[in-house]
Amino acid sequence: MPQVIPEQRRTAVAELIARINYGLVIGGFALSLSDGSLHFRVTLPLADAELTQEQFDRLIGASLWTVQRYHKAVCRLLYGDDLSPAEAVAEVEMAG
Repeated sequence: MPQVIPEQRRTAVAELIARINYGLVIGGFALSLSDGSLHFRVTLPLADAELTQEQFDRLIGASLWTVQRYHKAVCRLLYGDDLSPAEAVAEVEMAG
């Protein structure tokens, strides 16, 4: 995934990640409008519980799957044809 979004594309990518994040159950993408850094963040509130290896593996697995799934939408928006953020998300989500 691109680490820094060019300034001229940040507004479009911000809309893209808002559309993506709306449908996510675990984690979410975050974009810094000041420096263009794009991240995926996930939390697991445990309170006093202990994190098991299985929970960790599932959390990382779900995060990696999500990033891989939407990587194409980010790249298509940055480097592809003149797609709108809505079209870029729809393209990925219709592919399964």
